[in-house]
Amino acid sequence: MGVPAPTLSIRAYAPRDLAAALDVINAAARSYRGFLPPEEYHEPLMTGEEFLREAGRMQFYVAEDASREVIGVMGLEHAQDVALIRHGYIRPDHQRQGIGEALLDHLERQAGTVPRILIGTYRENLAAQAHLRKHGYRPVADSDAVLRAYYQIPEAQRRGSVAFEKKAPGNTGT
Repeated sequence: MGVPAPTLSIRAYAPRDLAAALDVINAAARSYRGFLPPEEYHEPLMTGEEFLREAGRMQFYVAEDASREVIGVMGLEHAQDVALIRHGYIRPDHQRQGIGEALLDHLERQAGTVPRILIGTYRENLAAQAHLRKHGYRPVADSDAVLRAYYQIPEAQRRGSVAFEKKAPGNTGT
């Protein structure tokens, strides 16, 4: 994986970013065709209405390149005693350049003093799971229980997903 260019900037999502964020999410999600059952895959993955509903529960961040084009999106949601990193997408033509890593690092630092950070991903998304393991995340012992407790997702998505966890960087406890 490459290191992101020094011109990469990460900032909080603003309403003017809606169309660009949806473009990133829906372009990146097309790779899901390779592992989601046909009845669960749909385009667009996320509509504007769905994004705005999600933005009401979490803080989204965007990554911009040197031309100020949005090339990555990721959300941070606090739920009970944990932080959830959600909706992490990088434009396909910018993947494997360290952008997801930079966004993940930024959101981990924003997580605060929660004991742990959770990330759910599709069970068949082996690339995402490898990326999470590389960055210190480990599968939780009971994904189903964690996904039920912390995530508001459809049953079919929950059944097809796994959860990973990591101690939050801001947590100084043991």
